[in-house]
Parts: sequence; structure tokens; C-alpha cells
Amino acid sequence: MIIYTESSNFYVFYSWNDNASGDVGRLDAGGTTFDDDYMSTIPTGGATLGRFPHPLWEGSNGILYIGDGASIHKFDGLSSTFGASAIDNL
Repeated sequence: MIIYTESSNFYVFYSWNDNASGDVGRLDAGGTTFDDDYMSTIPTGGATLGRFPHPLWEGSNGILYIGDGASIHKFDGLSSTFGASAIDNL
């Protein structure tokens, strides 16, 4: 879980996975609105993630990075854009 700013609003982003796939969900700061499949359905370029753990961290450049097996994806909260495979084959 990580607190991350998207479009000047604070949200809690959380990752999950099961036997088939994974995703990153989003909870608003008021704790009232969950979206469990946020990263695969809302941002431009959104995608379902693999069935691996998905560590989340914010880089010094303000980008949210999402681990996914041997890939690292990125989410830009300023433009609400998901970038698959920002870094591959680590």
C-alpha cells in the first residue's frame, strides 16, 4: 500500500493478486470509495497485472512504480497514464 497523489488528490493505492491475475486498487482519502481493478480499467493504457506480488513505490520523479514479476510498470498521477513494462528483465 502507498499514499500517492493523482490529479492533486491523495489516494491509497494497494495491490493484490490471485491464481489468475493481479491489479492495483485505489481508495479515496475519505475511505469511502474502493476501486479494486483501478489500474486495469481507469488510467489511459491500463492493464491487468500478472499473478505475482506487486510492490509499489514512488520514485523521486513523482512516478508510481509497480513491480510485476520480472517487469516494472509505471503510473503517472499527473496525467493518469499507465505504462506497461517501463523496465523489463531485471
